[in-house]
Amino acid sequence: MSLSSIAQQQRAKHLSVRLDACVDRIDDRGLVKQHAVMYAAFLTDLGAGRLDATDPNIADMVGLADEFCALVESEYQTVN
Repeated sequence: MSLSSIAQQQRAKHLSVRLDACVDRIDDRGLVKQHAVMYAAFLTDLGAGRLDATDPNIADMVGLADEFCALVESEYQTVN
């Protein structure tokens, strides 16, 4: 396993914790919640090594999950 793969898996594990906190902020069951579930599934698979962390698309997807968390953190200021 390459250092890049290990770094991506560690980033996914850290981001999973952040995403869990974001989900607590979301007060609806609509599209935002669906996106959160999709990112959670992706991060879980990546963190568990079920995805090829060397795939260049993985870094893009991790970046999107990070951006999603940032958006939720800015738009949903309080925890429900």
